[in-house]
Amino acid sequence: MESLSFLQTIAEPYDLGAVIKYLRSRKEMSSRALAAEIGASSSYVSKIESGQVPSADKFVRIMDALDCSSLEVQFLLELLRK
Repeated sequence: MESLSFLQTIAEPYDLGAVIKYLRSRKEMSSRALAAEIGASSSYVSKIESGQVPSADKFVRIMDALDCSSLEVQFLLELLRK
């Protein structure tokens, strides 16, 4: 697992979508596959990765689908607060 400092470098300036896209690519998952896992369209995933904030339910589903650690989830929640 990468250190949180690495995630912070790709998150500047606090871009949740960029981090989600990175985590998806780290898992070698297409946006279409992530969409299917979370019960959404691939255009919804694209919007999230472009800056739209996901609903709480979809956020949890995304974190689960991407096998995020508790530290990664905590980091992403901090991004949502900014």
